Amino acid sequence: MRRALLIVVVAVAAMAMEKELWPSFAFPSIPTLWLAIDFFLFGREPHRRMRRFVLAAAGIVGLFLYAGLAGFVPIDVYRLGFSPFAPIVLALTGVFLARSHRAVAWLIAVALIADDLSLLRSRNLFDYLLDPAIVAIGLVRLSAMAVTAFLPADRDTARSESAAAPAHRRTGAASLRSAIRSAPEWPRDSSR
Repeated sequence: MRRALLIVVVAVAAMAMEKELWPSFAFPSIPTLWLAIDFFLFGREPHRRMRRFVLAAAGIVGLFLYAGLAGFVPIDVYRLGFSPFAPIVLALTGVFLARSHRAVAWLIAVALIADDLSLLRSRNLFDYLLDPAIVAIGLVRLSAMAVTAFLPADRDTARSESAAAPAHRRTGAASLRSAIRSAPEWPRDSSR
């Protein structure tokens, strides 16, 4: 709990510094700072599920946000961030996620507080939640999730199944590995 509070304090302090140091293109957003701090403090493993959720959500929301800005979608989602109802909808989302994703609910609460304190130059709520870096990383993560969805779930099981399959049913790399393993040893040239 103390580490989570430390992350929140550092993120809010960094956002306060951002107002003076960086230009107003909303980089870094609170989730970007939070993920970076979490990664550096705790390493890769402890919060992997939460990071995947945040990156996937940032990729999906960012895709719709930037598609609306480019004119591919008839609704300008970015404009909804200026609405007085956007913080209410975001707060309800945080309450809904509080049971299953407590860290994400805290992230939403910090973003709402930062928006209320106007820590960024922008008055759009999306600037506190998304920036181009986290959206790009989120889209890469979503692409990786889509690719791995089509791969076998357990690679060791897949290898053992492919090795146990008859030779006429083996394809691809499993067949090549099997052929290499079963190849006869060539006699070594003794003249060298």
